[in-house]
Amino acid sequence: MLLKDQMKNFPFSNSERIIVDYILDRQNEIKDYSTKMVADETYTSPSTLIRIAKKLGFSGWNDFKNAYLNEIDYLNKHFQDIDPNYPFTNQDTIMNIASKIANLHAESSKDTLSLMQHDTLQKAVQILRRSKEVRVFAISNLNFIGEEFVFKLNRIKKKQLFQLYKISCFMMLQ
Repeated sequence: MLLKDQMKNFPFSNSERIIVDYILDRQNEIKDYSTKMVADETYTSPSTLIRIAKKLGFSGWNDFKNAYLNEIDYLNKHFQDIDPNYPFTNQDTIMNIASKIANLHAESSKDTLSLMQHDTLQKAVQILRRSKEVRVFAISNLNFIGEEFVFKLNRIKKKQLFQLYKISCFMMLQ
């Protein structure tokens, strides 16, 4: 889950919520802010900022601030045209929906490529090359992706074993 979503949904106290809302509103502006500066702006105490950071799993303000600024930077560089959580509305036309889905797929591919590192990818290729057998497991709606990977392994003559698991979901109502 994104840090900004965690901040929006976490059950903070009233004074903590004031700080969180301030940070969410200011975004990149907090880059050069110390705990004292934010506390002064929000009429709270610096220790409250540290408590917020710790509640979100960080060691302190600077650790939290760096992670938050990195997330803001990442989000500003990716998915600018479409909200990946809600790519279209019920007011969109069929062609508009199709266009937004195509753009989302293109942006997702570019995003994935930007996260890849040459050495890590090369290491994965070497592991696949050295292995005698590749076992592919897929669950539920990911079966198609697993089957597609198996098809590609077959094309390069790589021995594989594909295991399909079907997960049943149920709900009990009282």
